[in-house]
Amino acid sequence: MVLDAIDRVTDGGNLPGYGGRFCFTLGPGLHPLCCSGFQTGKLGARSGRDVAWCRGLGVEHADAALITNIAEDHLGDFGSQSLEELLDIKWIVSRTVRERGRLILNADDGLLVEKSASFVGDIVWFSLRNDNPIVDTHTNDGGVAFVLDGDELIKIEGGLRELICHDHEIPIALGGAARHNVANALAAAALTWCLGSTLSDIRHGLTTMSQDENPGRCNIYDVGGTKVLLDFAHNPHAMHALFDMAEALPAKRRALCFGQAGD
Repeated sequence: MVLDAIDRVTDGGNLPGYGGRFCFTLGPGLHPLCCSGFQTGKLGARSGRDVAWCRGLGVEHADAALITNIAEDHLGDFGSQSLEELLDIKWIVSRTVRERGRLILNADDGLLVEKSASFVGDIVWFSLRNDNPIVDTHTNDGGVAFVLDGDELIKIEGGLRELICHDHEIPIALGGAARHNVANALAAAALTWCLGSTLSDIRHGLTTMSQDENPGRCNIYDVGGTKVLLDFAHNPHAMHALFDMAEALPAKRRALCFGQAGD
C-alpha cells in the first residue's frame, strides 16, 4: 500500500520480492505503508550475499522487519538451494533494523532462533507456545513477545501480560483450527505494534478481516451440503498446515483433491 502526503491510498496490492521496492520510486510525496522485501528468497542469484541490494531489498532502514519462518519453498528455482541459503537470504532484511527499529522473529523456528544469536539489535518474538523457553528468557529480561496462551493471543512485555483477542474471534483462524493463521496473526500483531498501532486497533484488525477478502487462502464453502476447504498451499510446510487444519475441523469423511501451481 502506498500513501500520499495526506495519507490517501494511491496504490495497493501484493508486491513481494523486488517488485515491492518500486513503491519507493513512484514520485515525490509518496511513501509505502508496508513493503515486502522477499518472497521465498527470490534474488536471482546463487547467494543472498551476492545481490543483497540488487533485487530483493529496496531500503536501507526500516522501523520494523519480520521473518515468519524458514521452510522449503521454491528451493532451486530462484538461487537458494537449501534451507541454510534461504535463511541467509531472508536474514538480509535484518540489516534494515540493525541500528534502530525492531526485528520480529518466530520463536518456534529453530533456524531463526539459532541465527538470532548473531543479531545485535532489538528483537520481538512471537510463538504458539506460551512456555517457549526463548520467549521466557526474553520476557524475563524485559523484552517483548506475542504468544498464544490457550486460546488467547497475549502481548508480554517484561512481567506485564495484555490480552489482544481470542483465536476463535479471528475469522481466518477458523475457530482456532488454522493454527498457521494464528501464528500469522501473532506475527501481524507484533509487526503493527512495532509500527505504533495500539492493541485496540490490532484487535479490531484481526477480528474484522474477512475470508472473502482473501480468496484462495483458507476459504470454506458449502457446496450441496458438503464443506469445501480451498487453499493455495504449494509447499511441504503449507501442506502440513492445511492437513492439520482439515483434521481439526469436524467431518464424517474427508477427501483430498489437489493440483499444483505449475512450477
